[in-house]
Amino acid sequence: MGFEHLDWIMRAEGCEINLTGSSLPPPEVEVSLRGVPSPPPHAGLDELREAVAERWGVEKEEVLITAGTSEANLIAVFILKERCERVAVEWPTYYPLRALPGLLSLPTYHLPRRAEGGFRLDLGEYRGDGVILSHLHNPTGAPLGEEAWRALQELEAPVLADEVYGMFHPLRGLAAELRGAMTTSSLSKTAGALGLRVGWLIADRETVKRALEIKNTISYMVNPHSQMAALRILQEEERHIRAWRGRLEGNFSELSQWARRRGMSLVGDGLAPISFLITPYFPNTRALAETLTIYQFLSSIRTPDGQPLKDSRGRPTSHLKGLLTRVANYLKEDVRLIFVFDGEPHQLKQSTLERRAERKM
Repeated sequence: MGFEHLDWIMRAEGCEINLTGSSLPPPEVEVSLRGVPSPPPHAGLDELREAVAERWGVEKEEVLITAGTSEANLIAVFILKERCERVAVEWPTYYPLRALPGLLSLPTYHLPRRAEGGFRLDLGEYRGDGVILSHLHNPTGAPLGEEAWRALQELEAPVLADEVYGMFHPLRGLAAELRGAMTTSSLSKTAGALGLRVGWLIADRETVKRALEIKNTISYMVNPHSQMAALRILQEEERHIRAWRGRLEGNFSELSQWARRRGMSLVGDGLAPISFLITPYFPNTRALAETLTIYQFLSSIRTPDGQPLKDSRGRPTSHLKGLLTRVANYLKEDVRLIFVFDGEPHQLKQSTLERRAERKM
């Protein structure tokens, strides 16, 4: 499944608002590379591990620095494979969290996050073995919820929690709170440091030792210069956090007001740069959501009970342009929509009298 349309989105001209992003702008930091060890320790620079440990309430020996959250998640799923016969994966979820177990031939089943429950995690269908989840939830931005949190505390099973969007949530990392939990994160989303490729895995000491053994078969080291930049961001977090939180709260408030004026609403509370738009305008069917999943689209529109949109006759992807035009007609907005159709990126231009789809090669 390719991401060609993401490159096109970044180069597309004439779009006033881009709702496909899922991170904040990068902070401005000054980094000195003097004295940086090369190569760095395999587990990561000691100073960075200490900073992560202090920020998330654990010990340095419980932190492994990785090449981004993606590598941390891969390592964690390797460990789940060693400890579990199957894993329960939240649904809907960030696509790699669902795909990684399959790559390692680890059977999965779904734990639903339903719209009627505010997309809180529902452990009522948990049948044992490991759990994979995200907190805050990716892609809706919803928190776990108190009931799910209490249920997780009672589990005697390994848990992988992708917390790349959890930086501003009052609950500190789940690994510090849950016995047997592994959490993964980075500064890519809530701190805007997308290009650093520096992440971490937090777990108990024995798990971190095993994770390092696995990591050494995947990548020898994480770029020490990127690690120094990540360290500086954490050291200066208090200086940046007001701007980060202010931007999130302002954007969420403005978009929420826009949605409410049109009879819609947003999921979450503005603690992460992601959310779901809940709209009453379409029937409760699946074709459009399946299309968006196939092409790794980064936005989704759902009905009040959380079901994906679909043409009322259940028609296939060839009618995607018509569906998006219906969105424009309902909203009566002079806006531009970016979407992917038949593997090609498009831009939907519309005005009051004329709405049409144009192919952008």
